[in-house]
Amino acid sequence: MHKFLVWIKKNQWFLIFAFIFFGLLLRLSALFIWPFGFDQVQILEAVDKILSGDPTLIGPRTGPAQMFTGPLIYYLTAFFYLLRFSYYSLIVSTLSIALLTGLSIYFLIKRYFGYRFAIIALFIWSFSEFFISIDQVTWNPNLTFLASSLVFFL
Repeated sequence: MHKFLVWIKKNQWFLIFAFIFFGLLLRLSALFIWPFGFDQVQILEAVDKILSGDPTLIGPRTGPAQMFTGPLIYYLTAFFYLLRFSYYSLIVSTLSIALLTGLSIYFLIKRYFGYRFAIIALFIWSFSEFFISIDQVTWNPNLTFLASSLVFFL
């Protein structure tokens, strides 16, 4: 066991890569049951408008209230749509947001609390059923955890 811990300490990047890889793989495990409902149609309709030359500064509606989130999910999905991912641009954009979230959590917690806490946080992000289930749907809350971690840690 001691040799394994020494090996992990020498190869820290391997452990980080493994957690991120398995975290993304678990998020991708719902590929064939990825929901396609109102939110996803709304995102693809906005992407279609953006790509036809009608950009927007208002993002998805947050519910029955007259409140809207930012349009970043639209533009990120439009970028992947341009790369010929078509419908799958929803999934690729969600996975890229998840990747950015995992990396930002690791680096922010490592900076402010140290390596051990960063590995624990990355482990929780990678294998938490709650975070995985949220990241298996393309909708506006995908950016919430990333944005809140960037705001509150800084």
